[in-house]
Amino acid sequence: MQREAESFDREFTAKDAGEIAGISYRQLSDWDAKGATGSKRESKSGWRRYGTRELFALMVCSGIRKRFGVPVDALKYVTSFMLQEGANHFEWAASVISKLGLAVYLLTDLSTTFIMESDLEFEFLIRQGYFRVQRHGSFLLVHMNPIVNRLLIALGEEPLETSEEAYIARRNASRVTIQFPENGLTSNERDLVRLLRAKADQRITVTVKDGNIVHAAIDEQIQPDADVDIDNQLASVLETQDFGTLTINKKGGKLVSMNRRTPIKFDRSAK
Repeated sequence: MQREAESFDREFTAKDAGEIAGISYRQLSDWDAKGATGSKRESKSGWRRYGTRELFALMVCSGIRKRFGVPVDALKYVTSFMLQEGANHFEWAASVISKLGLAVYLLTDLSTTFIMESDLEFEFLIRQGYFRVQRHGSFLLVHMNPIVNRLLIALGEEPLETSEEAYIARRNASRVTIQFPENGLTSNERDLVRLLRAKADQRITVTVKDGNIVHAAIDEQIQPDADVDIDNQLASVLETQDFGTLTINKKGGKLVSMNRRTPIKFDRSAK
């Protein structure tokens, strides 16, 4: 996919949009009357027209309704989210698939949550505890690659395929290990080994000068408590350390993870 993004800004008639999205003209009219489409009407003729963004949103809603049988009214949240000013989920998804070869998914509860990301990003969200937050209701998970490819074909473009390169790189990165010699370590190096063995859920950044370890920082992940408000959780964490850096990660206005960095100084003259 080598064309510029602007070249995808085309308009489709209601008849063509319905055929591409897989719904009849009558169904499309019903959806439009219920506010579940993003069609634009020409001022003179009054005919409905669909740009690429609007058509992609329509295709996503059609796919959700066919797979999960949700009411048409429930699709209005998806449409409004995808068509908010400045958003272009089609171009973003096509770019991720084209450049990285990743699978893209949409996760939504049709009311407050809309996340369109690669499967690797969803893996990160799971590891960070995003789905451990107490929630009511259920989520729908929709594979975006087939929908993106159908629209690309309608635009006269070749469909995109996923690639194993990014996934292989992720697997190889997780296999990296550090081996230390059994003897010949300095006292600072021995302290570092003890720190590495102390906890499994931590990352240590080391600063070396003139061949000696002079500084290290421990990064620890702290699991948020869904039953405690953010201010009290932050206050509790900050009280446990005299110094350090606290990084918080929020999604949808909710605290999903906290990472605390605690610096550790080493003896520069240690042998």
